[in-house]
Amino acid sequence: MDTSAVLESIVSIFPSLPDESIEDQLVVFDALLNVSDPEQRPSAARLLKGAAEAATDPGRRARLLKASAAVAAGQPCAFTPDGLSGQQAAAAQTVSGEDWVDPVWPTSDEETADEDDEEEDSDDDTYEPPPKLPHLPVRHFFSGLVFRVAQPFTDAQGSELLEDDYLKLLSFAPAAPDGSFVLNVAVRSVRLNPREHGAIIENAGNEWLQPVPSIECLEDLCEAIELGLNRADEELDAEEEEDEDKIVDIDTLREDVAACLEWLQEEDESKPPPKVDRRPLADAVFGREHPVTGWIQLLYGAVDVSHA
Repeated sequence: MDTSAVLESIVSIFPSLPDESIEDQLVVFDALLNVSDPEQRPSAARLLKGAAEAATDPGRRARLLKASAAVAAGQPCAFTPDGLSGQQAAAAQTVSGEDWVDPVWPTSDEETADEDDEEEDSDDDTYEPPPKLPHLPVRHFFSGLVFRVAQPFTDAQGSELLEDDYLKLLSFAPAAPDGSFVLNVAVRSVRLNPREHGAIIENAGNEWLQPVPSIECLEDLCEAIELGLNRADEELDAEEEEDEDKIVDIDTLREDVAACLEWLQEEDESKPPPKVDRRPLADAVFGREHPVTGWIQLLYGAVDVSHA
């Protein structure tokens, strides 16, 4: 497979990436190489070497040169925090309808029996779409998000996404200066251009890309929220006068997120989900358009589904 255009698109965003995102992007780069035509490896090594030569930070330059040498030698150029190569990580990023259909939420034995009966009586191999959740625009996507393609479309690189594709976001880069986004999923990247894909980027009503509330996805969501709350704490510490009300609000949100995470990891499936809904607090702490506000709404919305 010719992935040269996608490899170039990944390398093109290296100059604007924060340090903590470089390894994620290199893992994606490595995963793509494993499904690329073998003759692309030398040019991929040159791409990384060129990015290294253009880097102004000595640490980044050294890291990219090391990655270039690994690619040239036919070795993995990066590993995930769990020690997986790009190829191994890619295998873990593909989500099928079957993976999400297994109930995320604890159910009674009676409900499970009814579902089993329905499955036996049905010959339909299609899967129901995920439950309706709060609006999540592309600008609020996060690493680890699982989403379903609700309508087919072609991205800015000419890559076709099909309805009912289930994808897991390996890494997410902020919007480029031109407003475009690159979504790195498994062994591919999806590029969205605001001129061609404005409706998809806004994702009103999740009509294009539907969040799928798998347990692992929601655990990653809780982690993203926790990092956002920690940054909010740091910003308050830097202020000359402490806002006591906001400190209390942050602590309350943190307790609610911890309760959700504890329930998600609960082995006792009969334990009811926590009843949490602090949307006004999220608005007060972060503002209505902040990503963390959207994440908190998504988490609470997912827990609300479990009460239905």
